[in-house]
Amino acid sequence: MKETSNTNTNTTSNCNNNTTTNANKIKALKGLKNDVEEDNKTIMVHKENEKKLNSDLQSQLELISGFSL
Repeated sequence: MKETSNTNTNTTSNCNNNTTTNANKIKALKGLKNDVEEDNKTIMVHKENEKKLNSDLQSQLELISGFSL
C-alpha cells in the first residue's frame, strides 16, 4: 500500500510540475506576442516617418530645382 501511495504522490507531483511548466511557457509566449506587437507598432511608426522624410525631401528638391517631381 505504501508503494501505491508513493506512486500516486509522484504522479501528482509530476502533474503539478507539468502544469507549472506549461503555465511558464504560456506566460513566455504571451510576452513574446506582446514584444512582436510592440515591434510591429514601431515598424509602422518608422514607415510613416520615412514617408514624411521622403515627402519633405521631394519638396526641397522641387524648391531647389524649380521643377515639380
